[in-house]
Amino acid sequence: VAFSRWEYVLYALHHLVPTTLFLIPLSLISKKLLGDEKRDQVNLRKRHENLEQEKMLVEALVPKKIADRLRSGQIHIADNYHKTTVMFIYLDGYEEAFKEEDKLDENIAWINTVFCAIDELLVGSFEGRIFKVAAFQKFYLAVSGCPEIEKEHAQLCCEAGCMIQDRVKSIMSPLATTTTVRVGLCSGRLSAGVVGTSSPRFSTFGDTVNTASRMASTAEPTTGEGGWSLHMTRETAKLLTRCVCVCV
Repeated sequence: VAFSRWEYVLYALHHLVPTTLFLIPLSLISKKLLGDEKRDQVNLRKRHENLEQEKMLVEALVPKKIADRLRSGQIHIADNYHKTTVMFIYLDGYEEAFKEEDKLDENIAWINTVFCAIDELLVGSFEGRIFKVAAFQKFYLAVSGCPEIEKEHAQLCCEAGCMIQDRVKSIMSPLATTTTVRVGLCSGRLSAGVVGTSSPRFSTFGDTVNTASRMASTAEPTTGEGGWSLHMTRETAKLLTRCVCVCV
């Protein structure tokens, strides 16, 4: 039979020590020991919860595969990836919206709603096969094939781009217009690694990233009335195994 710590102490008081010690109120001793044990359990549970929160925070900043390498003690992480597709998204109407200084809260809420919708779509529909690299100002950057190998990286990003354009149409902008985005895709090699110490981020570098940005900036905006419009390089178009949208 397994006994807790305080039960062992009570047993010792009853059987192993002089009878004079029975003057000590055993009820007080048991309460003290029980209190210590409960406090230890609470502290252990809080520590476990804090560790889980830290784990979730790290994996929100870097991919799980990279987070595992950081936790194992690896300090410098830098890798080359040869088969990837980068997806750059530009939010239309950003500059015009922020000209209205009295609508700051509304503008921030709009951007947050759009980017959260993209986050949910990538997580829910693609289950980690497309990784969000960064979201800042009017830009949203994601990649497939990095850091996890993905054979259909171009196809996935193409389908995601179309789905994102469909999803954001239901969001009204502060300008009282339908939200539209421009999507640029580029496939090829890139380098990636963890940058920063106080707030480390998984970042991507190289011509593939720069070209995807140019593809998005020169893409034709969608009208918000239906259809899709993606601007991609020839390398990306050649990798598509099935056509799901209009390629500009």
